[in-house]
Amino acid sequence: MYISLQSLADKTLNYKSVGKHAVTNLLSPAGKNLSGKGVVVGVGDNSEIVTQHIDFNDRVINRVPFPFSFHGIHVSGTVAGAGILDQRHHGMAPGLPL
Repeated sequence: MYISLQSLADKTLNYKSVGKHAVTNLLSPAGKNLSGKGVVVGVGDNSEIVTQHIDFNDRVINRVPFPFSFHGIHVSGTVAGAGILDQRHHGMAPGLPL
């Protein structure tokens, strides 16, 4: 058996999640206009959300004393990322406080 090293490039996994799950219709003012405003969600991921991240500005209400983890930020971004740097990368409910 021969095993060789492969060079794999990173790829964005959540880029098309909003479209795949038909969330665009829910967020659109012409659709349901649901952005998550007025609803609070807790993400139980056992990691600290870095509140300096621009997508979470002034929307993190409770922080947990767990070590920093990119997974916790990723999950929180999937749920409620604002998409400030690039609107294509907003979360499922971009107006949601966490």
